[in-house]
Parts: sequence; C-alpha cells; structure tokens
Amino acid sequence: MDEVLAGDFYHEQTESVPEQTWSSASFFHAAVSGLLGLQVDGVKREIMFAPHLPANWNTATVRNVQLPNAKIDFVWNRTHDGSALEVTNSGDPIHLAYSPEIPLGSTLKDARWNGKSIRARLEHHDQDEHATLVVELPHGTSQITLEYSGGVSLLLPPVHPRLGDPSHAMKLIRVKLSDSTYTVDAQVDSSQGSNFELRTDRTIAGVHGAAWKPVSSEMYEITVPPSAALQPSPGYYAVQIVVDLGPSR
Repeated sequence: MDEVLAGDFYHEQTESVPEQTWSSASFFHAAVSGLLGLQVDGVKREIMFAPHLPANWNTATVRNVQLPNAKIDFVWNRTHDGSALEVTNSGDPIHLAYSPEIPLGSTLKDARWNGKSIRARLEHHDQDEHATLVVELPHGTSQITLEYSGGVSLLLPPVHPRLGDPSHAMKLIRVKLSDSTYTVDAQVDSSQGSNFELRTDRTIAGVHGAAWKPVSSEMYEITVPPSAALQPSPGYYAVQIVVDLGPSR
C-alpha cells in the first residue's frame, strides 16, 4: 500500500515496501471497514454491518465478530430481487445497524425481520445507495430480507495477475446516475481493451465513449477498445463513458 494514496488517478507504486506492517494493515482495514462496512462498539454493544460487495458476488460469510458476552456470525446472500441476511448471536442481545449497498437508482419495495415487515430507509449518496434498518438482535439466529427493484450495478471482470505483473485492469474512479444518464469515469490501459458489464432491468438507448452489446435480458457488456495509436505515450489515460438509459422492461 503506497504511503501516499491518490484516489483520483492511477500511478505506479513508488513509495512503499512490503515489509512495512502498516502497509499490510491498510489492506485488512480496507476489507473490514470498506468492503464489509463492519464497525464494532463494545461499550455501547453495537455493530454496524454495511457491506459494499461487488455486484457479481452472490454470497459472503463473516464469522466470530466479538463483543462482550456475544459472538456474531453473518451469512449474506444475494437473491433475484434483493438480498437475505442470516445473523447468529451466540450471546446476549446487541444493537445491529444493517445497511447494505443496493443497486444505484433502486426502489426499495419491502424489508422483513424474521418474516415480519420492518421499517427501512433508503439512503442515496453520490455514487451508491443503501437500505438501512436498526434492530435489537436477540440470542439465536435471525433473518433480514430486503426486496428492491430497478437500479444499475457495474461489474468489473476478475483479474488474476501473477507476482510482478504490471497492471492492465481498468481503474474505476467514479460513477453517477442522473435520471436516465449513467456516467462512468475510469482510467484504462491504452495498450489493450477494457470492458465491464452493467446489470439493469432498464433498456440502453445508446453509449458514448465505448462500444456495447446485450449479453442477456438484464446484462450489457461495455467495451473500451485499445487506443495506443491515439495516445502520446503508453500507459493509463482517462475516459468517460456515458450510458443513455431507457425505461424498465
């Protein structure tokens, strides 16, 4: 992990060495606090679980989250029209704030706690949306289900580099949804094409800055072709892709 983090653009690693303990800890912190959105307050007996999981992950399990006189396990699953969370508390009751990311632009249709309807609020942010609810988690196993519709999810292809390989994968900078316009800002490698997929129940009327094709009824592939001949020097360069969305099917 670099000593200086540049989130708005990509550059090669220059300021870090693998033996630094804090450098390794940064990846652990990014996974626990960022990917899982896990925060634990032992004094107040509260847990926040706000996962930001990739759109092509269908399940995730987190075990052995410790509080005084309590141990919590989470099993999260994506469903066709939402998500389901199973929580097991092997100790005393605690407060749980559950706030998973849902597709940007979604409509929250239903939330249930052990089969009973429960109030959840929709939180809209610039680049993502969350469905948030708070419960008193008793001893034993409980279930939370969310149902939503619409929205847009971006799926980046998996990358499996070998040790020492230079980076070629797309660097996603930001996304934005404004009415019927979905904008993606990214850095791409000029030496080869880059691609990603969009999952949405809305039709696509057109794409500016990239080629596109339907993959299935709710999936589209977006491709930025290689453009080394157009770039003054090899390496990464900035692109903006604008997707014009039509109505839902």
